Amino acid sequence: MRNVLLLAGIWVAIILIAYAVAYLPDRGPSGFVAVDRAFASTPLGFPVPAGWSVLESDYGAVIASPVSAVEGWAVAAKGETPEAALADAWTKIDPCPSCVRPVAQSFAAETWGGQVRATFAYGPGTDGRRVHGVVLGSAPQWGVLLIKTDTDSIPQRVSVDLGRIEQGFSVEIPATAPADAQTEAAAEATI
Repeated sequence: MRNVLLLAGIWVAIILIAYAVAYLPDRGPSGFVAVDRAFASTPLGFPVPAGWSVLESDYGAVIASPVSAVEGWAVAAKGETPEAALADAWTKIDPCPSCVRPVAQSFAAETWGGQVRATFAYGPGTDGRRVHGVVLGSAPQWGVLLIKTDTDSIPQRVSVDLGRIEQGFSVEIPATAPADAQTEAAAEATI
């Protein structure tokens, strides 16, 4: 009888712990680092939430949330249109020439702060994962933010963090010098 009560007590404790982990609100740290993250090798910048990790790469950055179901990439891409920039970004992330690239279900572009801002979403892939994101910039320089999620139901804190990253995503477009300044610079170089 004593063993039965002991085992019942252990099972009740396990159930209570599992319930607490699954249903109690996420009490993890929420917020953003005081400064945005910019990369020396690319013209990209975005805010980094507390608890997220960012690893710089040759094309931009790899982004990982504290929840393993969310990952992303910030990519400096080239192209004449946002769609071409998105294709270039996929090539940089996964350089497999024979791979089939996903086709966007929705692609909406608007002018935002002097640059084109296009949002897109892909349907679930063969692995059930979804991808969405933002293309920002103007031809030929673009920034592409791709976010991949395992499921539709990600924790609210992570959803809020993703929204802040997407809103704060920026691309510094190099200013073009006036034609007179370029001719003067060329003339000075030949002297």
